[in-house]
Amino acid sequence: MTSAQELPIEGDAAARTPDPTADVRLAWLHLRLGMLAPAAAELEELHHRGALDRDGLAALAEVRWRTGDLDGAGEAARAHRAAGGVEPIATVVAAEAAAAAGDVATARQLVDGLRRLDAATLDALFAGMPRKASWPAAPSEPAPASSPATGSSGPATAAAPGAGLGLGGAGTAAMTGPGPTNATRSVPGPSEVMASTPELWPAGAGPEPEGASTGA
Repeated sequence: MTSAQELPIEGDAAARTPDPTADVRLAWLHLRLGMLAPAAAELEELHHRGALDRDGLAALAEVRWRTGDLDGAGEAARAHRAAGGVEPIATVVAAEAAAAAGDVATARQLVDGLRRLDAATLDALFAGMPRKASWPAAPSEPAPASSPATGSSGPATAAAPGAGLGLGGAGTAAMTGPGPTNATRSVPGPSEVMASTPELWPAGAGPEPEGASTGA
């Protein structure tokens, strides 16, 4: 007859059983923080235990890819997709593995499956990793609008030294010609001086027309 002391305690057994969900979350956290060594060790151990679900296989594919094991990464990516997974990172890894193995048709099919992603999202998925498959290039920048002043639709070129400063550069012509008729002078003329100080001048003395002393 088994004594009460020999019976397993359900709570203790549960406490000793590893929680794969918590372990997977920790591995995901390490992967997202760029801590590839602990993430790889944790995900490989979970895979050995058979504790990785479909999304965990995508994480395993990514960490293997980023740590240089493209063959193993492709295997995990294909397992993720075979289980019905649609994680873009797994498709990227599968395409890269196919391209590295020389399976151009499969790589092209996988690349075409991610055509909906824009260039910025694709760059974020690669995060600096080299590309082996033929991924679409980023769209070219639109040409700048034509300038009203020059009519040019190309990129702006550097102006010549002194341009627009009346120094003989490209913009000198725009600075020549008569100025505005209502321009204000910083130095007052004779008329303004006499008008502002009438007590200093004899009665009847009028302002001499400007330019009269020069015989103009």
